[in-house]
Amino acid sequence: MYGLKGILPTFITAFLLAIFPKHSAGQFTLSAELRIRPEVLHGYRTLPDTDSRVAVFVDQRARINALYSKEKFQVYASIQEARTWGEQAQLADEPTIGVHEFWGQYFFHKNLSLKAGRQELRYDDERLLGNADWYAQGRSHDAAVLKYANAKGFKLDAGGAFNQATQNNFGTYYPVNSYKTLEYLWANKVWKNSHQELNVSAMVIGDGTQEADSTGITTRVTIGFNSDFTREKFALHLAVYDQLGQDPAKRDISAYMISAYGTVNPFEYWKFTLGIDYLSGTDQLNSENADKQKTFFTLYPSNHAFYGIADYFLNIPNDTKNGGLIDAFFKANCTMDKFKINGAFHMLALQNNVVVASSPETALDKNLGTEIDVWGSYNFEPEVSIMLGGSLMFGTESMEAIKGGDSGIPGKWIYAGITFKPVFFSSQK
Repeated sequence: MYGLKGILPTFITAFLLAIFPKHSAGQFTLSAELRIRPEVLHGYRTLPDTDSRVAVFVDQRARINALYSKEKFQVYASIQEARTWGEQAQLADEPTIGVHEFWGQYFFHKNLSLKAGRQELRYDDERLLGNADWYAQGRSHDAAVLKYANAKGFKLDAGGAFNQATQNNFGTYYPVNSYKTLEYLWANKVWKNSHQELNVSAMVIGDGTQEADSTGITTRVTIGFNSDFTREKFALHLAVYDQLGQDPAKRDISAYMISAYGTVNPFEYWKFTLGIDYLSGTDQLNSENADKQKTFFTLYPSNHAFYGIADYFLNIPNDTKNGGLIDAFFKANCTMDKFKINGAFHMLALQNNVVVASSPETALDKNLGTEIDVWGSYNFEPEVSIMLGGSLMFGTESMEAIKGGDSGIPGKWIYAGITFKPVFFSSQK
């Protein structure tokens, strides 16, 4: 076994050097990710009831990543298989490998480049555009992005996408449950010195959805800013977004979102955060709102990081019955060299009035309940880490009316896992 351990890396290195000889002007890196995560659920995403049984499964992601870089361009590929253990029958002949990312980036100038192909779109805190990394498959887009960045801390991205289900000979009707068009502009500026830093971004995003009864497109526009101020042991975050246009049901949109929190670092390893996320909803007691959408939609984010890790509110309009959401939270974080632990307490409420079919003239109580989260990780070494976490959700009768289940039974779930991120090979320039 010892001999094999020595021979195999040598063989791989020799093979790769044969493909990418020393006289090549480029640099090549080959890496991988294997993430295995068992989960035990009895109240994840929705409350359990008296007939609910505990769910158990093992979630797995496997990726091979390759990056080739030269002075004027780079190409990156991430080939992926995402699965639940046992979902594929043994000896079954089923395609399972997919492309998570495969893009090329050409640098017209040291400050200006074009990045095109399948890629992750990640901006700011990923509340609107993120890679949804919690899920084994992750999120990526078929897009092109023109990128500008200078040495004075200013960045500007202009991106877009146009989706089709197949290569039609006529027409562009798009039946897939996704956006048909995406266009955005992101500008970011950082000011910093030895004592403090201010990071401000402004963004406008337009996403178009295929109309079900015609070849037209309904377009939603989201515009706003995201800012972070840090000074020594104190940090302040503020983000404000406005949403307009039309939703897929052709309702006029008038929605907004505000996120504000402060963080203090009183001790060497500890941080404490107090804040609120405020996402507008639609007042269902007001008959004038029947053909309007005033509930903010968070687009294509990494939502697991927000509103509690039990993921009760991944889709704000659907998961609140268009009532919107208020999440007042307190978080604690301890970070050491190899060890991280996080805790969070969420007080959840509807932002606006929601009625149910049995009582269309009476609004639900806005209090949805509280959630307690604990999660952490430990790095055995830079390429190997373990994770452990879970949640308790104490829902109210209003949560039961919106999400189902039994408010007398707390929702709970727990996960564990291990992640390997080896670098198989990295050449020199």
